[in-house]
Amino acid sequence: MATNPFHFNRPTDPADFLGRTDEMRVIVDDLCNARGDSHAIIGGRRFGKSSFLEVLYDELIKRLQQVEPR
Repeated sequence: MATNPFHFNRPTDPADFLGRTDEMRVIVDDLCNARGDSHAIIGGRRFGKSSFLEVLYDELIKRLQQVEPR
């Protein structure tokens, strides 16, 4: 039997994050664009805000590593 990778009291590892990929892509695009929109992450307790931010951080690092320095 597989163990459950999710714990209600700590963020999900980015490799285990599920869903919200469209929202994630839009936010990453906006944060990497000087004219991009700003965003707010709002939700109740245990809604996945911290997990979302951990994945957002991971995705931004990946994106920024693809950019040539000026």
